[in-house]
Amino acid sequence: MKRKFIKLRVAMSAVTLGIASLLTSQKAEAQLTIGDTTEPMPFSVLELINQQNEYKGLRLPHLNDYGIAQVKDVITNPLNPDYDIDYQDRAQGLMVFNTDINCVMVWENDDFWSVCGNPKPAKGTIVCDSLELHGVYIADMPVSVGNYITVPVKCTQPGTYDILCTTERGLMFQASGTLPTVGTYAINVPAAGTPDAQPTPPMPWRNDALTVKFNGIENCNGLIFVNVQPATPDYRIINVKPYPQPFPVQTNLATASGVLPYNYYVAVTLSVSRPGEWDMTSNYVNGYMFGGRGKIEDASGYNPSGSYPQTVEVIVPVVGEPSDIPPIQANNYTSGGYDNFVMTTNNSATPSNYPFSVKLASVGFTVGPCGSINFLNMGTLKQNDPLPTSPVPTIEVPITGSGSGKTTITATFAGVQFTSGEVNVTTGSTQVVDLHPTTSGQRPSRHGTVNVYFDSSEGGMSNLCNETVNIAASNARFSNLTLKGYTNNGVYMLDPARNTTTPCSINVEATVFEAGEYLLRSDTINNVYYEASGNLSAGKTTITLTPRQLTNNVKNDMTTGVKTYKLPYDRDGDGNNFGPGDGKLDFVIKFAYRPITILSVGSRTVSNYDRPATATNHVTASAILHNKTLFGPEGKVCVGEIKVIEMSRGTNPSARELRQYINQYNVDIVFVAGLRQCPNAEVAAVYKSFIDNRHGFLFYADQTSAHVERFIQSIYGVGSFNATLNIEHFHTIESSAYSLSVMQGAFKNFNTDPHNQHLGDDCGDGINIPTAVLSSPGIQIISKSQNGNAWMFIDEQKGVFYCGDYAWANGNSAHTNNGGAWPSEHLNGVPVRHGWSSATSGDGYVYNSFIYANAMEYAIRWAAKNVSNNTVAIP
Repeated sequence: MKRKFIKLRVAMSAVTLGIASLLTSQKAEAQLTIGDTTEPMPFSVLELINQQNEYKGLRLPHLNDYGIAQVKDVITNPLNPDYDIDYQDRAQGLMVFNTDINCVMVWENDDFWSVCGNPKPAKGTIVCDSLELHGVYIADMPVSVGNYITVPVKCTQPGTYDILCTTERGLMFQASGTLPTVGTYAINVPAAGTPDAQPTPPMPWRNDALTVKFNGIENCNGLIFVNVQPATPDYRIINVKPYPQPFPVQTNLATASGVLPYNYYVAVTLSVSRPGEWDMTSNYVNGYMFGGRGKIEDASGYNPSGSYPQTVEVIVPVVGEPSDIPPIQANNYTSGGYDNFVMTTNNSATPSNYPFSVKLASVGFTVGPCGSINFLNMGTLKQNDPLPTSPVPTIEVPITGSGSGKTTITATFAGVQFTSGEVNVTTGSTQVVDLHPTTSGQRPSRHGTVNVYFDSSEGGMSNLCNETVNIAASNARFSNLTLKGYTNNGVYMLDPARNTTTPCSINVEATVFEAGEYLLRSDTINNVYYEASGNLSAGKTTITLTPRQLTNNVKNDMTTGVKTYKLPYDRDGDGNNFGPGDGKLDFVIKFAYRPITILSVGSRTVSNYDRPATATNHVTASAILHNKTLFGPEGKVCVGEIKVIEMSRGTNPSARELRQYINQYNVDIVFVAGLRQCPNAEVAAVYKSFIDNRHGFLFYADQTSAHVERFIQSIYGVGSFNATLNIEHFHTIESSAYSLSVMQGAFKNFNTDPHNQHLGDDCGDGINIPTAVLSSPGIQIISKSQNGNAWMFIDEQKGVFYCGDYAWANGNSAHTNNGGAWPSEHLNGVPVRHGWSSATSGDGYVYNSFIYANAMEYAIRWAAKNVSNNTVAIP
């Protein structure tokens, strides 16, 4: 086997230098295997083989776009131009790895191409003799889908293509795609743009040559021209139809119709070859004529994207000022006649004339005066009920003749028709015509206030009166009612603020044997009932009943769980859904409340009793909230799962941490209590954003003056003030606070028992806020200290509860902690009043645990009403 030496041109490290020396000192076979002693296959020059348990591959040269461009430059522009070597041919199959697109690229023909699904451009030629232009091109008019050019392409190499054709008048034809195989393709290239009316420099109308490019290479230039036509419209008349028929006689058409455009006109059908403005007039006959103009683009039936010719319809009215249009003359017709016209196009490139005739009424009369028409013996008309028969219903219509003859006058409303029979009309005479039902047993098909329409068999009625009758609705009658299914899985969320769409509807199928109005209403459970109403047609139909709440707020007596409703319906068919012979359909609804998330913020100091997150059942703040007989799906306050998230164990949270917790856990209520809570400006801003943007409820309790001042200034935007220290431990609830919602909760109604209602702090001190600071709308003071300043308040507008002592909700059922009694108390998780040894007046009891329970109820209802279902991330 012929052998050759392998030459290596490499930069080597000390380690690889020895390997290179070994390789260059050996002769190599013309075929070579690296990584194994296996002989290479007969068709291989080089084979790379992984040895056992080695998983390695071939690493190509890594180059970015710039480096690949340099390689391309070497291939396409050899350094020695006199050296007769075709580098592009020799480079076929050269491979590199492009680090900018993370893909292998291969040199093929005249460039590098990615192997990652980006096809190379197709190659081919355009068959110039077969180019075909479609559509009409009009100056200053945008092209439509009917404008395109068919480009035949003979493909010699598959790939992507881009066809671009342009003209000097502002037209462009463009299409792109992929030619999958070699062959000939007919590609429809759509037009875009608006041809210029006068190009620069000026050129003949038929001299707009196309420049054609296939993948950037020009082809067939100057071989096809776009015929851009002037904007003169081209249309012809193909039909004319007068309205109404017949026209009255002895009647001034302008006066009868009131204002332009008139009620008397012709509908003209046009065949349009080129759009623009239409302009048509008729000749003058018998004292009147027709004429008008408008845009074909605004005509009925015009399709801006369609091809031509198109068929459209335009309205051409009787024209002129009212004083210029004399009454139509009878022309001695006693049985009716015709006025003959010719409609002429005035501006079309192809002129057309179209003869048509207007029929004249054989009689003429006016109705009224309007308002003098009488409806007699009608009784109470009811939908689907037959008209009364005795006495006979009558419509009295006064008329005044303007042309002699015979006619029949009719009146129709809601599917019912009255007729006069044949009436003799005499010019100048006035008479009252009686109209009676055409047949007995007619039933109004609709209810409500309906219009009455008058007509004449021979025309001639020259005015219209707007008369109405009232029809009462009848009850639809069912023979059956069956439950078909639910929406939203039959679960009703007891959360009015979040029911932005109709929740938990029920669908029932009714078999209606008599159409009419219906009302279906279920019984009421949890202040919620289901209802549907409207009109039904005879036959089977599906009715959807949607829920209604008696009040906007969730009531304390609401309970959850699966409830069975009863829906009465008209089983006996007497039109009454609640009669003794009616049926009742049962359906089941599951009630549920949404969960509430509370974020507990506070530094632990003397005890763990400050916050509702404390996981012990003897601590007031936790035990009351987690007692499911008080707060739960079946509790006094109906609520879903209460999830309490605790943060800041011993340290103050940063603004970033606080914001992260609120956004991550979709917090509804924030409860802040802690001896050393020091909200800086950033933290206070987060609290404000929680209130303003998320509309959550905030409890804030602190007894450090500087902290309280910063909080109040941030939330309410007030200036500097003195949050005074309070050394009292016994506070009287303001009598004006008894009417507040938080004072009339599920646990105690202070308004009904206002005697000796007190609050206490925790054997320490508290912070009073001057009353002058509390002037913002919505703030209501709950309690004051003896010096008259506010110690506890609620803001029913913003959703804020403030107390000047961080431990206002502290305490336990054993009455002892930290060596003394505490103001808040509970018994087995139930709020109770607490004997207070530091009392200086009254009966010595404080009611902090009741206020705490009522305030939590208020906050939960606030969150259910104001916090959106969609997560509102605070900034």
